[in-house]
Amino acid sequence: MSPVNDGTPPLGASTEPTGTPPEGAGENAGAPSGDQEPETFTREYVQQLRTENAAARVRATHGDEAITRLRALAIEQAVSGILMAPDDLAWRDDLADEAGFPDHDKIIAAAEELIAKKPHLARVRGDVGQGQRGDALPPVSLSGLLRAGA
Repeated sequence: MSPVNDGTPPLGASTEPTGTPPEGAGENAGAPSGDQEPETFTREYVQQLRTENAAARVRATHGDEAITRLRALAIEQAVSGILMAPDDLAWRDDLADEAGFPDHDKIIAAAEELIAKKPHLARVRGDVGQGQRGDALPPVSLSGLLRAGA
């Protein structure tokens, strides 16, 4: 009587996938070969692959979200003193350095270029001639008013 391969690894073997399909699952998996039954993957192996792929998709989604958040924060930090709203400057690939990370100097240059074309997007800088200037008026004192009038 020959041993039955039920898909479980032998004692001491790693449960990590090796990247190769189990025995009997060659390149022609699913294709009939002569008078033999078609070769297929075991159910456990397919479930393992699906679980690994689902985990990889989740990691990729989290990575994409992190990149998007990093870019938004880099733009927000770089243009905080230049633009009224950081959302006015959208991410472009030319704002990245050679490694693909946001480049602070390129973002600032793009923001300056944007306000040259659309000055109404710029944050007001310096004194605009409005509001109270200098020291505030002294507080009103009833006794001071009476002494001044007497």
